[in-house]
Amino acid sequence: MKLTEGDISEENVGELHDVYKQGVVKHSYLNPINLYLRKSFLGWKIKILKIRDQGYIAFINQRSFFNTFLFPGIFNNLDLYDKLYLIVKNKKFSYMYISNIIHFYIDSQKVLNVYNQIFNGLSRESFIDVIYDNNVKRNKQTRHRININLKKAKEKNVRIYLLQQLNADLFKEWYNNCYLYTYDNKPPFPYSKLYSYTEGLLRNNLQKFIIAKVDDKVVGGIAILMDEYSNIAWYNLGAICKEGRESGAGYLLTDTAIKLVSEQNKILELYGKSVSDHDPKHENIFNFKKVFGREIEIPYFSYINPLLNSIIKLIRKIR
Repeated sequence: MKLTEGDISEENVGELHDVYKQGVVKHSYLNPINLYLRKSFLGWKIKILKIRDQGYIAFINQRSFFNTFLFPGIFNNLDLYDKLYLIVKNKKFSYMYISNIIHFYIDSQKVLNVYNQIFNGLSRESFIDVIYDNNVKRNKQTRHRININLKKAKEKNVRIYLLQQLNADLFKEWYNNCYLYTYDNKPPFPYSKLYSYTEGLLRNNLQKFIIAKVDDKVVGGIAILMDEYSNIAWYNLGAICKEGRESGAGYLLTDTAIKLVSEQNKILELYGKSVSDHDPKHENIFNFKKVFGREIEIPYFSYINPLLNSIIKLIRKIR
């Protein structure tokens, strides 16, 4: 059994999409069309480890020796997971590499157990994901908090719009009003790249983009990755300006997204943060998301070659 490393490209994205559709577990983020658009427009150096037409594992080749793997792998047979995860561990989590794994939520305990078993000997950190599914049970205090803010949004005349195709003017207004505000005018992606990526997702019917307005001014927006093959939808993008936060727009947008996903009988992964991440901004976002979902702990494994680690420490001392 051999994994072949290669790029994701315009020539093979259709073939990979056929493989994705046959996967026994799927996640909308790992849809090869999303991965290809991220590579094309956001500059992600995404590569694929593929086993013939039976499946693939995506990873980001950030530098010469640094890889971030995007799990789970997409395979057409559950029995392949233990064999292929072991191959990946032996090939990429050894030698002159720094490697880590981001594992997206899936509702397959068997695959998660294989993941834990194979990589358990590596450095481990807890990642807390936030999930909305049928198992979410909100207490009285949480329900009250949500209802108060939904009522506020109604009183402030917040209006919600679901974009079927991307409107350049609306997206530009959202980017300028909300995205730049959220990132303190230091956005991770410039407008042109984020627009092209988002437009590509909507054109391929892989994303729902929801805009909030107050008095005809865009005050917030979130994007949900969702495809017809996976039962997992993904909170892909979101930003709200100060006025939007004060008007309850964030609650109304998230509540709308949850209803949209639930109508399709899907699970919404709101994403979360690692336990060691104490950035106040990340803490605030995480605490907001927790209001709507339940917490799932998924281990985050990483590996750094001891020799490479020594070289890096030596270089830092010299500097």
